[in-house]
Amino acid sequence: MSTLKVDTILKRTGTGTITLGQSGDTISIPSGATLNAAGSTSGSIGKVLQVQSSIAQSRTTGSGTTYADAGFSDTITCSSTSSKVLVIANFNYGVDNNNQSVSNVSLKQRLLRSNDGFSSDSNQLSATAAWSNFPEDSGMDFAIAGTTCLVVVDSPSSTSELTYKVQVKSLWNAGDLWEVGTDIGDSEKGVRGITLMEIGA
Repeated sequence: MSTLKVDTILKRTGTGTITLGQSGDTISIPSGATLNAAGSTSGSIGKVLQVQSSIAQSRTTGSGTTYADAGFSDTITCSSTSSKVLVIANFNYGVDNNNQSVSNVSLKQRLLRSNDGFSSDSNQLSATAAWSNFPEDSGMDFAIAGTTCLVVVDSPSSTSELTYKVQVKSLWNAGDLWEVGTDIGDSEKGVRGITLMEIGA
């Protein structure tokens, strides 16, 4: 095997496409080496440009049919308007009907993005809901618990700081009591967190 040692490869004349290898070849980048694609790329080359992550092992509680913050968020500033953001938000929750004379208990959950810290505009990126019905509205105490993972590939088209967060609410009963980061046993609270990855185009 021959070794070619150079500092720079340029097109022989002018500018244009430089081809490495041919169909069927494999271009190998050895362990410890870095492929620096600081310029624009095309084709199927994608890259993770940065990762932001925030986790908490605590509990946030609330009630009512109006959305409220679930107690965790994170921010990211993309390097290009063409970048995408892979958003992963995971948390566990519990909802109790608080002995109301109702026949169900529920929790709606949504993921939001804002480019100004939610002082004005926001965009709902994803939403889901959990609920359970029971046959009698006798005021019997009833509760549900579960885990949610929201995964979204966002195209914000922005180089401003972006904030992502989760909000929750009861679907039907104002008296439902909810908590995010609920007890998971052994005196532990469930971990809740959000991870943001900037993906280069």
